Amino acid sequence: MELFTTYVPSVWLGLLGWSLTASLILDTSHLSSLRQQGLMIGTWGCWMFPAFDVAIHRKMIAPEAALGYAATMTIIPTILVWLISSRFSPQATSTSMER
Repeated sequence: MELFTTYVPSVWLGLLGWSLTASLILDTSHLSSLRQQGLMIGTWGCWMFPAFDVAIHRKMIAPEAALGYAATMTIIPTILVWLISSRFSPQATSTSMER
């Protein structure tokens, strides 16, 4: 629980930055879905590794626990980005209408 009270700003900033970056990646129509997914995974590391790096270097949390927290805290924004992009994306609505 100490992680959430002490390092919430860095973790939430990382999640917010990654979510916004992921939504921008999903809005690009010239990228294939495979490249979009690859970019989203890469940007997750760019945003979340520094967010948890502070806690690990100050020995407030073990690296294994940081990985668990990072995975847990990424599931919900991932689902939200996917739901929002699939619901409001013009490509997603046109392909679902054609089927």
